[in-house]
Amino acid sequence: MFGITKRIALIVLAVWLIATGLFALVDLSFTGSGLVLNILALAAGVLILLQGDSWSAKIGMILLGVWLVLRGLVAVAEVSFQGINLVLNLLAIGAGALILLEE
Repeated sequence: MFGITKRIALIVLAVWLIATGLFALVDLSFTGSGLVLNILALAAGVLILLQGDSWSAKIGMILLGVWLVLRGLVAVAEVSFQGINLVLNLLAIGAGALILLEE
């Protein structure tokens, strides 16, 4: 079961990354496109965090999951607090660095 969830998590993450890049690159948008991207980010983050034992030693992936969930919540549920951008940026740097170091 964890293998299927891991594969789905990576597919959702890949779709989010591709859509985010394309939307920005070709200045593409449609009604609700921001909501779609934020829901994809939230879903990918939750699926990554649900991996449990599968990625337990991969702190970079956990940070990535947390970053995706927070990024999605900030926009979808309008969650905000002072310094949220700093937290998101630090999580992104930490996740990226640890993912590179763990591989």
